[in-house]
Amino acid sequence: MRFAVSLLMFICVASLIGTVLEQNDTANAYLDRFGPFWFELFDKFSIWSVYNSWWFVGIMAFLVVSTSICLTRNTPKFLRDARTFREYVRGTSLRAFPNRIQATVSKSPAQAREQMQALLRGHGYRYKVREGDDDIMVAAKKGSANRLGFIFTHAAIVVICIGGLLDSELPVRLQVWLGDKQPITENMRIADVPDYGRLSLRNPSFEAHLQVPEGASTSNALINKGNGVLVQPLPLASSSSVFTWTITPPACPAALKVTWSSPTTKPEKALNA
Repeated sequence: MRFAVSLLMFICVASLIGTVLEQNDTANAYLDRFGPFWFELFDKFSIWSVYNSWWFVGIMAFLVVSTSICLTRNTPKFLRDARTFREYVRGTSLRAFPNRIQATVSKSPAQAREQMQALLRGHGYRYKVREGDDDIMVAAKKGSANRLGFIFTHAAIVVICIGGLLDSELPVRLQVWLGDKQPITENMRIADVPDYGRLSLRNPSFEAHLQVPEGASTSNALINKGNGVLVQPLPLASSSSVFTWTITPPACPAALKVTWSSPTTKPEKALNA
């Protein structure tokens, strides 16, 4: 658990770098900002694309595996301990406990049991009574729900790391490594792209861009991969009907208005520069 917390802190620091430093910019922009020496050093650790770097994805994958194993191994034990009262512990074992109190009362066993049960209920304890031939065992406990904190904390770590893996380029990389996919580097129409340059429609996550000329529509997106691109089929078609660009005297765009439509989007969207 301590090692997992240390890795989580390392991921938090890396996420802070990815938040402060603009990601996926051009290499010349980083070279001008940091200089040749720091550019080469940072480039080895893929600081320009922290969330897709090999070490960031590797740490999250390690956390998913190790935390899942820990959760699978300890959850049944914690749930079992939360349900049991251990009312079958012998008296000799109780006397061996380092923290114990032993007293003699003048009441009958039945009266002492009723008084003990009322006292436990008043303090919020759950209890279970076992009556033997010559003894009465009252086992009580509270705070069993605290065990759920361990389960929920570890499950949250697994869910967060899986979300980070899905948000990275890992799904696309796996299709390239295991699915015989290859980025397209030649100039060709999207309709002419062979199967090895097209990703699956069931791709769980991806970041892509669309090229939709005015008055046209498309149902394919492009994913930059290395020196080429991969075609990502989309479950819907987007079309652009009106494209208006307003230029002010200083030659700066004042407003950009695009009217576009698709089966699951609004008919109009306006962006102000």
